Amino acid sequence: MTDTFGELRRAATAEWDALVGSEVPVVSVGAATCGRSAGAMDTLAALRDEVERRGVACRFVEVGCLGPCYAEPLVTVQRHGQPTVCFASVDKVGARQIAAFIAGEPMPAKYVFATTGDARLPDIPDLM
Repeated sequence: MTDTFGELRRAATAEWDALVGSEVPVVSVGAATCGRSAGAMDTLAALRDEVERRGVACRFVEVGCLGPCYAEPLVTVQRHGQPTVCFASVDKVGARQIAAFIAGEPMPAKYVFATTGDARLPDIPDLM
């Protein structure tokens, strides 16, 4: 490997900054063992299908465990300039409702679990 640690770190930081500063919504799906056993891959497929059907630009990221395994499948939605919202126990129906939320429709309250990051929403707890 010819890359120095500093070069690798700069590249990773640039990729991270592009992800968290994305103008396009970023959807993360908990795809560790706990999420997969709870149906995360079906949830991810339903999300992708519905977002594509609606013609909405979106980036999907499969992530590891977020901690509360009992609430899997977990889906987080990061929209530019908005608090990041984490949704729990997301089945195919919930996935379609979350896709509608990404497209600008109301947030599906049934699946709201928490917020993450610095910004908050009233009456919704912080995941961390």
